[in-house]
Amino acid sequence: MVKDFSKLEEYLRADVDRPLGDLQVKSNLEFFDSNHAIEEAADNLLLKARRDLIAGNRARADAYIEKALRLPVNQLTEAPAAQSSVHMMLFMMISDAVESAEEGDTGWLDRALAVLDECEPLAALELQSVLKSVASDYRLEPVESQRIRTMLAGKDDPERALEVLIAGGEASVRDLVRQSLDALLRYEQPE
Repeated sequence: MVKDFSKLEEYLRADVDRPLGDLQVKSNLEFFDSNHAIEEAADNLLLKARRDLIAGNRARADAYIEKALRLPVNQLTEAPAAQSSVHMMLFMMISDAVESAEEGDTGWLDRALAVLDECEPLAALELQSVLKSVASDYRLEPVESQRIRTMLAGKDDPERALEVLIAGGEASVRDLVRQSLDALLRYEQPE
């Protein structure tokens, strides 16, 4: 596939004649590059923590989590990098399960709801947020959509609830990340 970059080149050339030239474009590229690097660092550290949790080495996993927590806020998501990373890990795990499920196979949702019943409160909110996003982003079977709506019925928006808990000091990003990684492992390795 040949990509036509002629419009992009026109756009970039037009900026050269502006008072600050192409400074805005360069600034935007730098902004996205630096935030991408922060995302990759958080992903790398949390994947190592996951690996060590699987191996039963909680102390080493906690060391990786602590390193991830020291990363700066991801300006794209406006959240701590570790928080954004663990959210995307959960989202990708569940969305991959949705995409690979055969028609009529609700095993992915059965596992998610079982983990939801067993996991700690912050992970439960994170998992509810992920399921809400999956229901919005994917064309699910009507029974799957209904089960997710039923699960969310009468509850506050899970993403907002997490924000309030963390902002109010009632919960920490550290606890959210640890609990969410535990939930991720429960989903991946059902008993």
